[in-house]
Amino acid sequence: ALLLARLSADQRAAWLALAKSWASERQDQEAQKQVKCLESKLYPKPETWGKEPSDWVRLGVQLLKQGKPAEANNLFLKTIDFLDQQEGGPIERLLARPLRALAFDALEGAAESLAAMNDFVAALENGRRAASLIQPTPGMQVPFPEPECSRREGLLNLSMGHAAEAMGAKDALRFFRLAAQALQRHGKDPALEGAAVLELGLRLVKECEEGDLESADLAVPALEHATSCLKTAQGRCSRRQSEAGQGSTEHVSQKLRWRELQAQVALCSVHQLRGDVADAQEVLDASKHLLPNENTVTAALEWAELCGKWAFLAAKVGRLSDAEEALMLKWKLSGGKEGDDATNQGTARGEDKDLSPVQKRCAKLQQEALQSLALVKQKAQNPGVKDVMSLLEQLPGTSEATQEMKRHLQRVAPSDERKPSGNSKVVSDPIRMCTEWSTLHKGASLVVLAACLVS
Repeated sequence: ALLLARLSADQRAAWLALAKSWASERQDQEAQKQVKCLESKLYPKPETWGKEPSDWVRLGVQLLKQGKPAEANNLFLKTIDFLDQQEGGPIERLLARPLRALAFDALEGAAESLAAMNDFVAALENGRRAASLIQPTPGMQVPFPEPECSRREGLLNLSMGHAAEAMGAKDALRFFRLAAQALQRHGKDPALEGAAVLELGLRLVKECEEGDLESADLAVPALEHATSCLKTAQGRCSRRQSEAGQGSTEHVSQKLRWRELQAQVALCSVHQLRGDVADAQEVLDASKHLLPNENTVTAALEWAELCGKWAFLAAKVGRLSDAEEALMLKWKLSGGKEGDDATNQGTARGEDKDLSPVQKRCAKLQQEALQSLALVKQKAQNPGVKDVMSLLEQLPGTSEATQEMKRHLQRVAPSDERKPSGNSKVVSDPIRMCTEWSTLHKGASLVVLAACLVS
């Protein structure tokens, strides 16, 4: 176990804990000395430990916020060991509320720090121990009074849901459902409640997209409730913003708007999967005002991806002008420039072969936006397709994709704009429609290949 603790980065804490348990059970002093020596090397102590376990937890939280999960976890584990061995433990047998609250804080902190180190198995183990303290037990007090107890339970289950999802566990959805239920019981923080219910709704939508249409019956009310909560939170934030002055809560307001748009996009996709076109149109009408101004938003790339999803849904129900606006917004948010700025930007990027990860992501989002925009403009028979293709040619590494896109646009062009040669075959309308929307959603390459095979 000590050898594996040295070699394994992901499971280091778990193997070290196993070695410590083995040495303690057998009262092997030499093994205990080796465990202690390795622990001090792997997790060096901060300059100030503090004199009380509550100080250790407080310092651990500070270290976690500073991006030092290994040092923070060392403090949380020290607190857990102290409560397990010296305060009438194990922790689950503690009776007094202050001790149980301290134990919950330490276990929750350990779960967070272990998850930050990608040790999701140990993170879930500590999270489950923390969750057991919150469950009502005869003769024992819950760590916190209501409604704080429900809030902490909701936050813990949210963290456990993400950890379970990261390791591919099947019960991830259950944690998100428990988080949503706990924060609904809390009922004092609509922003937090909306975020938790949204996480649940997004997982239900994913199941629906994978073929489980029964999940749609659960996803729709969850997403509608999340939207309502986020609107309430947005109203409260606007009132605080007017009282405190412009800009003081702008970041929070943008995050709430982004989550509300995320909920509306997911809700619209469920309606479309169920064939409820009228409901999908209603959601698009209700969410269009949430599309951002490219000059004022932060986290522009996250907004760009969301605008692209909104555009796809709008195009599917025939709202091509709305789709054009959203796709132009996606292109601008991901760094697209018009006029001379576009030429300079394309030249600069073309000379730089080693793009950073952020630049690659921007180029990918711009390429998706321009390809989809060209298709939408041609579908609507609007001018400007050549201008869009010209912008696409200026992106780095897109020459092959641009040529494929041009050939695809020629194939799906309206019949009065193209004259097929005598030995060529015109692809049938159903095939043409499928290729148009598939390209809009996923890009041109696969569609071009499919069209060639059909021909």
